[in-house]
Amino acid sequence: MRQTFVHVGVLGTFLASVVVASATQEIFKFDAPGFRLSNAIVSPEWHAYIEQLRQNDSLPGISVGVVRLGEDKKPEVQLASWGRRTEEGDGHNMTSDTLFGIASCFKAFLSTSVGLLMDDYPQGRNVTPLPEGLKHFDEGQRHPPQGTELESKTYWRRRLKPRLGPSTPVPTQQPAEVTPPSLDWIAYTGLYKSDDGYLPVTLCSSQSDSTHCRAVVSDFATLDSAIAVATSLYSTYPAVWASHLRLQHFSGDVFNFTFTALFPHGYGQNTSAFEQFESGVTSGWVEFQVDAAKGAVEGFSLVRDLNVCAARARKTGGALSETADAWFGKV
Repeated sequence: MRQTFVHVGVLGTFLASVVVASATQEIFKFDAPGFRLSNAIVSPEWHAYIEQLRQNDSLPGISVGVVRLGEDKKPEVQLASWGRRTEEGDGHNMTSDTLFGIASCFKAFLSTSVGLLMDDYPQGRNVTPLPEGLKHFDEGQRHPPQGTELESKTYWRRRLKPRLGPSTPVPTQQPAEVTPPSLDWIAYTGLYKSDDGYLPVTLCSSQSDSTHCRAVVSDFATLDSAIAVATSLYSTYPAVWASHLRLQHFSGDVFNFTFTALFPHGYGQNTSAFEQFESGVTSGWVEFQVDAAKGAVEGFSLVRDLNVCAARARKTGGALSETADAWFGKV
């Protein structure tokens, strides 16, 4: 039931944005001209159903926007909320203005708004000048697409580049025979930098003695077992979608990685440690490149999408450091 409701809620919000954008080009504004609020869309029975659903699934709060075209063919919306929005709330302080994290659902809004703007140029509805130096959306197409809506959709679909395949990280289970890393654990610690759009990382191990590394390892120790802590490398990673990076030893110089949002002290009134990550999206594997003669680590290759990396290797014949999704050189 929860999954069905979430889909309905997202679809309703998405349709609301589509209708408003199509009618007014004023994205996400419920007070836009021609878009009116209504209290006659959601029935009392449906309202009670949502409240029962919230209680059965132990959801703190729910906010819903339902949109439809009225008899005059103009969009109308009803906003409704159930439950609480804060831990200190009395149980009935959720509002329609409460902000939620919607993760990848934002792509529906972004693609719709951009698509409408693109389609408005050939239709003559958008006369906003393009930035200086940009005459067309695509330099390979000298003139914007003209004609019917179908022709426009076909054009934009043709211009999109397909992905090479789904993400295929290496399995995280250990092999039958695990070989140790080529060097001592402390040799793998230190600062690494990448020119491929990733933040720099400072890898720490249980053997690190700096104040920073002791704090990082201590945070992971709230979740990982003692054995895992002794055979992993850790780093902070202050990004929007992650706070830390975990490299768990697989075999030899190969490690499984996970970018994760770590909450070592819980969140709010719940102080139990937990983490949050998206399996298969923020995970994969890395392989360190070691100079055995010098007894030093040169860097590591990060592989998130195995299919894409394999395609690069077939095309260029390059080494893993050249075909991986990213290369981190040790500083």
